[in-house]
Amino acid sequence: MEVSLNWIKKYVDLGDENSIDTLSKALTSLGFEVEGCRTQGAGIDHVVVAEVVECEKHPEADKLSVCKVTDGIEIYPVVCGAPNVAKGQKVLFAKVGAELPAREAGGEKFKIKKAKLRGQDSHGMICAEDELGLGESHAGILVLDPSLPLGLSFQKIPGLCDTLFEINVTPNRPDALCHIGVARELAAKFGKPLRYPTAPTNSASSANLQASSANSNPSSTSSPNSAPVKIHIENGAGCSLYTGRIIQGVKVGPSPEWLVKALKSLGKRSINNVVDLTNYVLFEYGQPSHAFDLNKISGSQNGSAEIFIRQAKEGEKLLTLDSIERELTAKDLVIADAAKALVLAGVMGGKDSEVDESTTDLFLEVAYFDPATIRRQGRRHGLSSDSSYRFERGVDPLNIFTVSDYLSDLIVKTCGGKILGSRMQAMTAEHPAHKRLVNLRPSRVEKLLGISLTSAEIIRRLESIELQLV
Repeated sequence: MEVSLNWIKKYVDLGDENSIDTLSKALTSLGFEVEGCRTQGAGIDHVVVAEVVECEKHPEADKLSVCKVTDGIEIYPVVCGAPNVAKGQKVLFAKVGAELPAREAGGEKFKIKKAKLRGQDSHGMICAEDELGLGESHAGILVLDPSLPLGLSFQKIPGLCDTLFEINVTPNRPDALCHIGVARELAAKFGKPLRYPTAPTNSASSANLQASSANSNPSSTSSPNSAPVKIHIENGAGCSLYTGRIIQGVKVGPSPEWLVKALKSLGKRSINNVVDLTNYVLFEYGQPSHAFDLNKISGSQNGSAEIFIRQAKEGEKLLTLDSIERELTAKDLVIADAAKALVLAGVMGGKDSEVDESTTDLFLEVAYFDPATIRRQGRRHGLSSDSSYRFERGVDPLNIFTVSDYLSDLIVKTCGGKILGSRMQAMTAEHPAHKRLVNLRPSRVEKLLGISLTSAEIIRRLESIELQLV
């Protein structure tokens, strides 16, 4: 699994423990073998923050601009072909002598030299993100925050470059299959506080699962008479908790730059703002989710929509998001409406209910699926996804409501719309309604670890990874 240092820094202030070598050793000591590490912008010199002080059309080329840029010390003539270059911008400027990444795989580095383009001097280059290995876009130059100081090396711009650690997370540590999980371990290692993402402001607290679900029972919704979508869980199907939220009036489209950049740092492509947010929260919290186009669910137009978490019918067909029609067996777990299967649960969504540019209303699923059930059906169909990878190992069963509220809030803030009513849910008797209580004897700790720890030290260490003493 790849872990982004920029993401980790959002949850824990690493301070002096910020070096790549220190973090690699810390992760290894915590049980996460570091199999590789790559840093964007590594080895690139002479690329700094500069300001475009003049910008005019090239007298002999319609698609070129003649500019003057300054790094705060000197002024340089530059010919630029980007359509978005303009006077007053803060930009990334590669000085003469800079060596940029090869433009093609296996090619040689691109060295910046003095040149004359259509009769105009050019002593450097204003850079797009792909020219520095920061992304794939070549649509225009990268325009920076105007508050950045001139002459600052681009590697020192906060949040621009990133370091990715490839870590090996053992199967018994599903809690570490996300950035918050890894940040929790590093916070404990260095004695730092852990920061969670901003709590939702438009929904009630969901910290106490037992209180929130006191009236729930198998195959029932939290508000059966008023819920716009009724949720039913088939006994023994392989799901113990299923929640749904309806968000009306969203505008599906391209994701904001911060979201595209966050996913791109992990090698994930942007699809649209709604789908990207579900992926963002998956890598942040380790909890998969799925967004349906509500209007593609049978019965939604007349207010009688129902969701069934059930075993598939033998021979039932489902067209998954990879455009392959799959024949299901009675051993498969699906999410279905009254007419058809919509999703191969925990593994891959279906084309018939996917979110696209025409979507205006969402049904947002956050659920807990049985790990063995997801593992078996993934193997049957030769499918593996970021979601199934986590469900197979076990997600936090007590975190479902928190993620549902948080993700709903993010979608509204990013995509517009409003949350309709309260959260809908169905839960079976198998789902844990409270945290597990474990008895611990200091004498047993000493016997297992081979070292002597005081009770106070044991408590401190357990609380540092958010285990509570009762």
